Amino acid sequence: MVSEEELLQHAWQGFIDDVASHYIDGDRIENSNWLRFVNTPTRHSHENVEGHFCYGKVFYRTKKDLYPGKELLVYHGDLFANRLNILNNYYD
Repeated sequence: MVSEEELLQHAWQGFIDDVASHYIDGDRIENSNWLRFVNTPTRHSHENVEGHFCYGKVFYRTKKDLYPGKELLVYHGDLFANRLNILNNYYD
């Protein structure tokens, strides 16, 4: 049996008007791409990429200048941060 944590390892929760509306499952490699490996920052000030939903697709844009080899960090929401046990320290 697969745990909930394993099921949500590469999932995104989408919002419309700040209300959770859908999930995107990126777990299956054959249906996914390199974005499944974007990581979560442990502090708000470390986030350098933000995701946006537009016409049912996810688009990412950088928030800071990024150089080759820089890790991509995007905040996936308070629910996910709480599961990673970083929510209490995220907003610095």
